[in-house]
Amino acid sequence: MELHKDEVTSITVVGHSLGAALATLNAVDIAANGLRTRAPAGAGAGSSQSQPPAAFGSFRDLRALHVKNSCDVVPVVPPLTYVVLPIDTARSPYLRSPGTPHTLHNLECYLHGVAGEQGSAGGFRLEVDRDVALVNKGADALRDEYPVPANWWARPEQVDGLGGRRPLDAQGLRGNLIV
Repeated sequence: MELHKDEVTSITVVGHSLGAALATLNAVDIAANGLRTRAPAGAGAGSSQSQPPAAFGSFRDLRALHVKNSCDVVPVVPPLTYVVLPIDTARSPYLRSPGTPHTLHNLECYLHGVAGEQGSAGGFRLEVDRDVALVNKGADALRDEYPVPANWWARPEQVDGLGGRRPLDAQGLRGNLIV
């Protein structure tokens, strides 16, 4: 952007299918957070799920072009016949309450919620033999009475080997899991 500072510039991010969804997210991020200078951002989204125009209305510097082949089913997936599985991780006796934005959106916490949700019966009971320590893999979600270190998957004191890989131990396993 610095090289072209005297020109009218914009940033366009394009992608196809899942790449189009990522391009759209990147364009929204650029429009919302800007760079060192303000530049309009655009997304060229091909064969991806469409977003309602209202989703972009609050971003003054964002333009999106959604390209859809009339015979392609991907842009309309999931169809309106999908089922929502509501979960409430606040019911879990294992998790801190209230959760944080990070833990409420964390995949391991979602999987924990699915494993214990009781639906219309209410309550929480783990129905799947899934280690509760997994919720602390990349978060600090477990209550204090469960002595599992927060963010145990990649502890700061772990050292990567050459090329960013963890050295293999005698069994050929990488030293990622520390509990």
